[in-house]
Amino acid sequence: MKWGFGHEVGPIEVLDVIGVDRSIRMMERLSIEPPPLLKKMAERGRVYPATQRPPSYRHLSLAHLRSEGRVVRENLNARLIDLGDGVLCCELDAKMVPNMNPVDDYVISMMMQAHEEIYAERFRALVISNQAAHFCAGAQLQLIMELSKRKRFKDIKRVSRQFQAVNLMNLHAPFPVVVAPHGMALGGGLEITLGGQVRVAAAELYAGLVEVGVGVVPAGGGCLFLLEHLIERARNNVPGPMPPSMAAFELIGFGKVSSSAFDAQDKGFLKPTDVIIFSKDEQIRVAK
Repeated sequence: MKWGFGHEVGPIEVLDVIGVDRSIRMMERLSIEPPPLLKKMAERGRVYPATQRPPSYRHLSLAHLRSEGRVVRENLNARLIDLGDGVLCCELDAKMVPNMNPVDDYVISMMMQAHEEIYAERFRALVISNQAAHFCAGAQLQLIMELSKRKRFKDIKRVSRQFQAVNLMNLHAPFPVVVAPHGMALGGGLEITLGGQVRVAAAELYAGLVEVGVGVVPAGGGCLFLLEHLIERARNNVPGPMPPSMAAFELIGFGKVSSSAFDAQDKGFLKPTDVIIFSKDEQIRVAK
């Protein structure tokens, strides 16, 4: 039902969201006899039986791994999870802005800590992703605004430098760094994506450097990374440096956003060699 009609939840999940007891009370109020199965659910206290088994061997569930105690490090807005086989996952999970997962100093710190874990030879590769509705909708502008109001411009410069540094660390790391974006990958989210060595993108991907919309420019290395992508793509086809430079200027200056991962590939946000996957449920496993 969810796949066919694009619903966020299926019919049984709707029952779970409303609540079994509340559903029974509503039925009784409308003089509808509750089905026996619904009464059994009420007695059991849950709609679904508890299970620790992931829905498919092809689906690597981060929630399931967290329940198994596979969290290596964690802070307010990100965590490191052991995916097995020596692969570490940096999961963006903003507590204050769920599903948007903006970049802030907590996220930057956790990506840096991922490098510490790998250099300590506890892991050998890094995946950056999550399984929320959106990968990352940009930088935490509220933080920047508060710092600006207090005239703490040195702190803004520090955060910007750290974000650039960690993205460059990802790009030039001596171990594999795979970024798996999906949904919105805007502003800082796209800069993290561009900073990866390889990308495994969900087909539904809305990517773009949209900072111009709030009167700023991308500060995490996105301008450089995008230009490098466009130069590499045009190396054997376009004479001179201006066509890729103009293409990058247009994408950034107009804050253009892709309508899909394939459109992101056409725009230069993804490389032709990057992987595009249709099943978001399989994205983490494929990235691993």
